Amino acid sequence: MAKTRRLELVFNPVSGPGGLEAGLEVLELVKRILREEFDEFGVCETKPDLGCYDIVTKLLSDDLERVKGEDATSRKREQWTLVVSGGDGSIHEAVSAMRRFEKKLNSSEQELYVMPRLGVIPRGTGNAVALALGIPTDPTAACALICTSHTRTLDVAHVSFPGQLDDDRSENDPSQDRYCILLAGVGREAIMTREATRELKSKIGVLAYGWGIFKACVDDAEKFEVKLILDNVHDAMKFSSRRKGTVVDIDRLTVTNMKAMGVTISNLAPISSVMSAGIGDIVPDDGLLECVCFAPETRLDGIRAMFSMMMSGLFNVRLLRPEVFGLRAKKVVLNCNPPKQVVLDGELLGKTPMQLECEAKTVEIIAPPKKEVNTPMRKFRNMMRKIQGAVAISVVIAASSTAESVCRV
Repeated sequence: MAKTRRLELVFNPVSGPGGLEAGLEVLELVKRILREEFDEFGVCETKPDLGCYDIVTKLLSDDLERVKGEDATSRKREQWTLVVSGGDGSIHEAVSAMRRFEKKLNSSEQELYVMPRLGVIPRGTGNAVALALGIPTDPTAACALICTSHTRTLDVAHVSFPGQLDDDRSENDPSQDRYCILLAGVGREAIMTREATRELKSKIGVLAYGWGIFKACVDDAEKFEVKLILDNVHDAMKFSSRRKGTVVDIDRLTVTNMKAMGVTISNLAPISSVMSAGIGDIVPDDGLLECVCFAPETRLDGIRAMFSMMMSGLFNVRLLRPEVFGLRAKKVVLNCNPPKQVVLDGELLGKTPMQLECEAKTVEIIAPPKKEVNTPMRKFRNMMRKIQGAVAISVVIAASSTAESVCRV
């Protein structure tokens, strides 16, 4: 295989199970494999005071200055590879840095500079991005995929929090302007994330997400008022007549007066995100976001609806229940009364109101072709993984439903 010009690795040594010692072992393995395939190879490790966002921003800025300094007659517009080894949070920061950097390029710089392709070596707990795209979670296999340089171009959602710029933060603060590759959610989705703490994930691994789902099922979460303003709406799921008082006006692109327990807006979603299920297959390159509102009348209705949503996600089929409303749209503005905490790509960040706008096919990521991701054997393995999770969640939901029925009696 011919060597590729350049690769830069951003490595989070403390991400995932095993802590720092395991991380350093993986780093040595990755360095040994990738150095054999790339002419230029660099490594930057994240630190408590130096995150993935800052490292990627500096790599891009330095590379742009290098390209500008080259002789115009010998300059080549070559694409390099940026690899992030860490969890979904690290990928989120890298994508945010890349999109913010690219948007700041002027017209001459856009003609001059080629944005890098993004590679992923999954080392987190959930690894939702990798699982959704078919990227191997084994470091050796992930490196082999990176060496192929086969890419898919995905959508991302530009996320902003209107009117929430703090006086002591500038417009350039990355917390004010984010890009979501997975999903954003309020209500039940935020409960799941809050309960699956970093400390819990370090102790019990992926089971922490099961605990988060359990807490979301049994917690007596309060309903909140939801208003959605939508643009370019597709596949609207109809409300039942049980949704008294809720107004859905697709012509005006508004949903008002909804009493909900959760709203999830997805670009790419793992099976562990029960609250994003219900609308069928979530497509990360269709130029649209999938919005699902969870609005049960009673706690027992909510438990039953969550089970149905889990089955919908398991089999990628549309869910038709009165407690669930879903649609696809290019732009979503979400207001909640009272304002709710937002979870963004697995991290708690900001509060509503929140605006998301899909930017179609803007990030090039190294991943297997769609046809390889959807092979019968891979589908079977994914199905078995989903069924294992479904069985565990079903036990929790059944127990909660029984307890609720006993309390009513």
